[in-house]
Amino acid sequence: MKIPWIVAAIVSVLVVFAAPAPGGEASEQSFRGIARAQQDMRLKFAIPGRVAEVLVLEGQRVSKGEVLIRLDDQDAREQLKVLRLRADSTIEIDSAQASLDLATSEEQRVRDAHKNGGANEFEVRRAELVTLQAKLTLGLRQRQQLEAVGALRRAELALREYSCISSIDGVVEEIGIEVGELVDRHAPVVRVVRADPLRIEVSVATAFTLSLRANDPVKIRAVLSDSEHIFTGHIVRFAQIADPASGTRMVIIEAPKPEQLPAGIRVLVEFNHEMD
Repeated sequence: MKIPWIVAAIVSVLVVFAAPAPGGEASEQSFRGIARAQQDMRLKFAIPGRVAEVLVLEGQRVSKGEVLIRLDDQDAREQLKVLRLRADSTIEIDSAQASLDLATSEEQRVRDAHKNGGANEFEVRRAELVTLQAKLTLGLRQRQQLEAVGALRRAELALREYSCISSIDGVVEEIGIEVGELVDRHAPVVRVVRADPLRIEVSVATAFTLSLRANDPVKIRAVLSDSEHIFTGHIVRFAQIADPASGTRMVIIEAPKPEQLPAGIRVLVEFNHEMD
């Protein structure tokens, strides 16, 4: 009697996932994966320059937004001082306003004189033009003031590019530059990682993932030499697209990192087990 094709297919899937894994035997509900750091950032500068300060050490815990390395920014700071003086100064606007006030008063005097026959039409028209010119000059000075404020803001933002700032809470894993060295644009200079919680991605038979749910607990086994470490985690999410070639789907898991274990180790993930 022939085995129905659907039964044969199920048996084939179970045989594939029952294959032994490095460091231990995989059951039909165990899958290989790598316990990676939750975040692994290789930070760079957006501009070239010379390193002025390295403010952290390898192994040091840092916070998001903390400055790690700073380039020599003396020229940029001097330029910033000049731009700040221009942005804060109101001398040219005050001068233009005074000229407009004077021109307006003079125009009114000429108009009054014209009414009494003491000024002609040409003098009135000339006074009007002087007032208009003063108004235009005041508008120009006001626009220049706004441009100076904008230039100052751009310079302040540009000054931030001289600092390499941590984008996460984590630990400095590696520093690849020293004080006095030249830094190329977009060359990695420091590596910051957040290893807790661990992130584990495993490829699981697509049909099997349909029985799993987000937040389901999982057991994780890490075998290093002759020691075995067992800890627990939970499912975070499932890939929205399965791989048709292998008939698998990625399952993403998070787990608190055991203190003695590093990220980057191979593990076995067991689903639907009896939790202690």
